[in-house]
Amino acid sequence: MTTLNHTGVSHTVFCLLGIPGLEDQHMWISILFFISYVSTLFGNSLLISIILTKRSLHEPMYLLLCMLAGADLVLSTCTVPQALAIFWFRAGEISLDRCITQLFFIHSTFISESGILLVMAFDRYIAICYPLRYTTILTHALIGKAVVLDVTLIFVSYVLILHAVFHIPSQDARQKALNTCGSHVCIIILFYGPAIFTTFTQRFGRHVPPHIHILLANVCILAPPMLNPIIYGIKTKEIREQVAHMLFIKQK
Repeated sequence: MTTLNHTGVSHTVFCLLGIPGLEDQHMWISILFFISYVSTLFGNSLLISIILTKRSLHEPMYLLLCMLAGADLVLSTCTVPQALAIFWFRAGEISLDRCITQLFFIHSTFISESGILLVMAFDRYIAICYPLRYTTILTHALIGKAVVLDVTLIFVSYVLILHAVFHIPSQDARQKALNTCGSHVCIIILFYGPAIFTTFTQRFGRHVPPHIHILLANVCILAPPMLNPIIYGIKTKEIREQVAHMLFIKQK
């Protein structure tokens, strides 16, 4: 009788290995992940708290920023704790249901962030090109009906914005208009830049070591949620003043 050799392959449980090729560096990498996650939680929670508690900030621009901060919290919480569990406790097993759920939340969050960035681009376009009609055009209902061609429409919005800005006769007004868009442009570059770069390396970088691909993918998830509140805190005067008031005046 012939004995058949069945391999024990399971499609209901997967084993996550962390970053293959850098196993001896997992502890050091985990420190960076932990610092990034704590910074993300603190910065975005502070931003949401300030915007929701200050009625003067209940405007479309800041409400969109609040939504972006909430999406960043969801994205980080879906991924970083699992990575830390692998690094610290070698808890790499994940069920198929949990894996699919995690992928759903990650991709849904990316899609929602892209939609928020689109509406923010439209918000800046209306604020610069049609300031007197800003409150009547950019209603809450319109914000809730954001479209699906995010990247294309964001690009078109900023072409129109720059066209309008560089036709402003006053240099001071032109500089002020550019400053209002500066933080948003930084966020767009931070969001799409690593994602586009890692897509191209996956497609054309056949000789790139696997751990480089994994690290680049992690940058897409770790960097934007951590840096978004910092960029807006530095570039937006109203938020900067509220952060200073909350952190320093209360201490006195």
